[in-house]
Amino acid sequence: MQIVALTPYVPYAGVAHAGGLFLHHYVTAVAREHDVTLVAPDDAANRAAADARPAGTALHLVTMPPVPTATLRRRAWNLRNFRQGLTPGWQFLRAYRADPAVRAAVARAHVVELHWGYLLPLAGDVRRWAPRTPLACFGHDVVSQATARRAVLEPDPLRRWKARLLAGRVARQEAALLNDCDHAFYFSANDVSLLRAHGVTTPLSVVAPYLDLPSPPVGPAAATRVLFVAAFGRPDNVEAARWLLEEVWPRVAVPGAELVLAGADPPAGLARPGVVVTGYVPDLDPWYRSARVVVAPLLSGAGLKFKVPQAMAYGLPVVATPVAAEGVVEESGPEVFGAVTDDAAAFARAIGDLLAGDAATVGARARAWVTARYDFPATVRDVLATYERLAP
Repeated sequence: MQIVALTPYVPYAGVAHAGGLFLHHYVTAVAREHDVTLVAPDDAANRAAADARPAGTALHLVTMPPVPTATLRRRAWNLRNFRQGLTPGWQFLRAYRADPAVRAAVARAHVVELHWGYLLPLAGDVRRWAPRTPLACFGHDVVSQATARRAVLEPDPLRRWKARLLAGRVARQEAALLNDCDHAFYFSANDVSLLRAHGVTTPLSVVAPYLDLPSPPVGPAAATRVLFVAAFGRPDNVEAARWLLEEVWPRVAVPGAELVLAGADPPAGLARPGVVVTGYVPDLDPWYRSARVVVAPLLSGAGLKFKVPQAMAYGLPVVATPVAAEGVVEESGPEVFGAVTDDAAAFARAIGDLLAGDAATVGARARAWVTARYDFPATVRDVLATYERLAP
């Protein structure tokens, strides 16, 4: 089977964000049995990742036009994207549509995949280029939900009003574009229910993220270390880190407690006494093994936050906001968490209780639930079985 995957990122081992790691492990597994061609933008990060992509895959990089640097042209560029609503950028779309190699790859494919919901605007192009070829989408999260949450958190009234208009437009577009697909895969039943409520009629499946499952489980360390893992190039994670540092951490009254912010691209100003900012680390395993509590303080965003089940797989207790727990807590119940709250005082109290108390019991419940719930090899088998039905 020839599978063409349209993606913003070239996957490789050690990529700095969880979605990219899922794509790496998924493509690695699929490419053992089938021909996979990756189509991604020609940017510095993807060029650097090209030689480290999964073995056996072909790659085509699409030449991107430069982003305008002049203020007026940049504002016009942003306004055009705002009017389009759900889009990876109009210049991005124009580049894909103008590249004959992209059309040729789609035309010879047995299945075409769109990775990340922001690429859904390419669904119509795929339909034109290959009307009979099955089209699948890996949504990662519900774009309209993330957009609506950003609107709620916008402090400026005019910008909040504009953001709400955009959120409504994106919700309608997302449903219509998904209905142009033959199948879509999401990481939680919560996302599937939300999309059904938005009017999506395309078949939807829940797939499992890729998780490192240490055996035997590690469990909480004896130290008083609290860990937050995030790709800080994402504004949602920076917002979460600042709330954690400013509203929560000063209330954690445990002598010697240490907070570690582990992840790529941290902005300046996060480090302070008692707080370690690692920057990019190629392997998070030592940080998980040295932690007693993991926190997920996100206030915005959407979809399953991979960092939550990954910490649980290590047998660690997680204190999370409702946004961060989304996609897990609806199925697991709150007992697999140290706490689920967006109240800063309650969040800090839960951290302190776990640092000083029985973190192992909560961590064991979390590990048991995750190992029973998530099966990544079964996800790959189910996806390929779906493709066999769509493209026999």
